Amino acid sequence: MVAAIRTSDEYVPELSLVAEVDGTVVGHCMLGRKALLGVTAPPVLALGPLSVLPSWQRRGIGSQLVSTAQQVATHRGKEALIVLLGEPDYYPRFGFLPARDFGIQPDWPAAMVYPLVIDLTDYRGAEIPH
Repeated sequence: MVAAIRTSDEYVPELSLVAEVDGTVVGHCMLGRKALLGVTAPPVLALGPLSVLPSWQRRGIGSQLVSTAQQVATHRGKEALIVLLGEPDYYPRFGFLPARDFGIQPDWPAAMVYPLVIDLTDYRGAEIPH
C-alpha cells in the first residue's frame, strides 16, 4: 500500500512520517492527497496507513505520529480536511468526527473527518473513496 501511494500523484513526501528508536523504524504514518467523489472541491488529505510494530504498540507512538501529521497538515495550509476510514474507537481522541456530521459519505462509524478549515460546505455530498 505504501509503495503504491509513493508512486502515485497522491504522495506528499513531507506528510510521510516515521518513528525511530535507536535507528530502527518502529512506526509510520502517511497523509496523501485524495479527491473525494461527487464534488468538484479541491482534493483533501487522507490518513493512512498508520502502523506501529507490534512490540512497540501501546507506548504512544501511533498517537504521536497522528498528532504530528495533523500539525504538519495544519501548517501546510493547502487542504481543507483530513479524511479516514479507520477505527472509530481510536481516532476521535485526535479530534476526528463522524463524516456524516459534515454531509460526507459513507455513513459508517469508520468514516471520519478532521477539519483544517472552518467552512467545509464545498464538501457536502462528497464521498470518501474506499
